[in-house]
Amino acid sequence: MQQIRFLCLALVAGLAAALPVAAAETAGPVLSRAGEQLALEALEQRLLMPAPDWLAAGAEIDPNAPETLLEADAQEVSLLLYPRAESEAFWTTRVGARLSLDGNANLKAYRDVVIIGYAQICRPELTAFFQLSPDQGEELAPLGFACGGYNDRLSGYQGKGEVMIMRFLKTARGVGVVYQEWLGPAFDPATPASWPVDTALIEQRVAQFEAEVALGLVD
Repeated sequence: MQQIRFLCLALVAGLAAALPVAAAETAGPVLSRAGEQLALEALEQRLLMPAPDWLAAGAEIDPNAPETLLEADAQEVSLLLYPRAESEAFWTTRVGARLSLDGNANLKAYRDVVIIGYAQICRPELTAFFQLSPDQGEELAPLGFACGGYNDRLSGYQGKGEVMIMRFLKTARGVGVVYQEWLGPAFDPATPASWPVDTALIEQRVAQFEAEVALGLVD
């Protein structure tokens, strides 16, 4: 799935290509627990997100654990969290977040670019996007993606598919994205009973993404 992430990051990077690189150095990203949420501080922004549903209530996140991947450069920070004993090489679910410096971005256009990136790795006849609530102007509702089967561009993922939910937010400094993915055998997007995750859990996590994901500036 790393190929998917790289594909989408490459497409999104095109939106920020015209932005000047900041001359001043910024502090590295900080990942911490904020009550029942997680907080990611980087690039003069603070992203709040629900803790992974597999994490025990109140359990701390270890930024140095093998199940935690935190990468950063001057323009973007990305976070991936896996359940214990899962990793990039083997996973069934994961939670991710991304912060970028792109204060001039149109959030809907940014989301469209990410959608295009994910659609390109899925067989067209097995691709579906869904929302459980409408957008409210510039306040974008969580978006769902169902890929019933990957195309041949993803070696090692033949016969598999995924369901994903995403939330996009914006500040005057940049853009934040929070998402969760579930991986399993190929399925029919039109038949939720065949998905690799129960729809009740999707509804629960979408509600959490809507209520608990927030992005603000750091003083």
